[in-house]
Amino acid sequence: MQRSTLLSLALCFALASGAALARDDDKLGCIGQYKFRQKGTEVDTTHYRFRNYNASRTLTVTSITIHAFDGSIVASFSGNSFPAGFDPVLGPNQTSAFNMEDVLGNAEAPGDDGHLQTVVAWQGEGSPLFVHAARITRQRDPATNKQGETLARAILPCVPVK
Repeated sequence: MQRSTLLSLALCFALASGAALARDDDKLGCIGQYKFRQKGTEVDTTHYRFRNYNASRTLTVTSITIHAFDGSIVASFSGNSFPAGFDPVLGPNQTSAFNMEDVLGNAEAPGDDGHLQTVVAWQGEGSPLFVHAARITRQRDPATNKQGETLARAILPCVPVK
C-alpha cells in the first residue's frame, strides 16, 4: 500500500474511534419542592447534595435544569452560571450542594404545591455521580424569609434518566 493510503486509513480510524468514544452527558432526575405553607410561617424546600465517590477521578456537572409541575423551566444553570457557592467540578471524594432558597429566594415555585423536577447532566469516568434531594419543612418568618427549626425531612436519591 502507498504511504498516503495508509495515512488516510489511519486518520479515518482515529476519527472513527474518537466518535465511538464520544457520548452524551449522563443525566439524573430529582424531586423537589419550594412552597410556603401555614400563611407563610413554614417552607417546604429542597437541598441538593452532589457526591463524587471516586478516589482518583473528577466528575463535572455540566447543567442543572429545574422544571415546574407543568414542565416549564423555573431555572437553568450551566457554564459559569451555577448557584452561588456551588462548585460543578467535583474532584476525588468531594461534595458540593445548593439549596432552592438560593435559587428562588422569597418567590414560591409555580403551582398549588410548588412541586419541582430537577434534571442534572454530568460527565466523568469511573463511579457515577451521586445526587440526593433532601425535602425539608422548616419554620419561616414571612417578614424576613429567615428560616428556623426543621420540622420534617425526607432524603431521596436522584434516579438515572435518558
